[in-house]
Amino acid sequence: MTHFNRVLLVKTSSLGDVVHSLPVLRYLKEKFPQMKVDWIAEKECIDFLQTQTQIHTLYEVDTRLWRKHWWKKWAWKQAIASLAQVRSVYYDAVFDLQGNYKSSVITYAASAARKVGFSWTDASNCLASIPLTDRFSYPKGRNIRQDYLYLIQSFYKDFSFPSSYQVPCASDSMDQENIEAVFPFLVGKEGVRMLVIPGSRWKKQAVAARNMATFFRENYAEDTCAMDFCLGELGREAIC
Repeated sequence: MTHFNRVLLVKTSSLGDVVHSLPVLRYLKEKFPQMKVDWIAEKECIDFLQTQTQIHTLYEVDTRLWRKHWWKKWAWKQAIASLAQVRSVYYDAVFDLQGNYKSSVITYAASAARKVGFSWTDASNCLASIPLTDRFSYPKGRNIRQDYLYLIQSFYKDFSFPSSYQVPCASDSMDQENIEAVFPFLVGKEGVRMLVIPGSRWKKQAVAARNMATFFRENYAEDTCAMDFCLGELGREAIC
């Protein structure tokens, strides 16, 4: 298996998809403990990714803000500066887990010997495959977490799985206080584990904190159930 010293993961958004891509990080660090794994993500995902101690360098982009003000000089300056920061580091490989036009720009700008991503037919946008040196197709009918992992496994020609899909996630005292205030009846429970990601930029998908609390109280208050909360910027706003 080819060993690389430093790689970049391009998975910018959204928060739920970023969570699903974490097994890739665990896989790489288990296979290559000394490897430096960098990550580039949108601003709203940075808070959460900062809890992942296995990430060596974390790059932040704010493409939504830049696109909203695309005609303004400062937006172009910020975008160019962010890409220049990524380009200043030479990577053995860049893995585009996003597969859209946004990630293709980042992948193209990055300095790397190998640029790896999904095939023309599997990427969400076929243009995302243009800057790639290695393209892979994944088996259909599986969940997205498996698809992300399959891409990395195909590149390394190693289809073993991480020893565990559990990923350590630290939270600060403010996060804990917010969670306990909204969901006091779930605090300290053990048994079935559920991952809750409150907050959404999609208005049709957003759920008010009190409605979420009512749902959990009516369905899980009497059961043995432990909740793990993935906050980040949007999630913290949703339950504060």
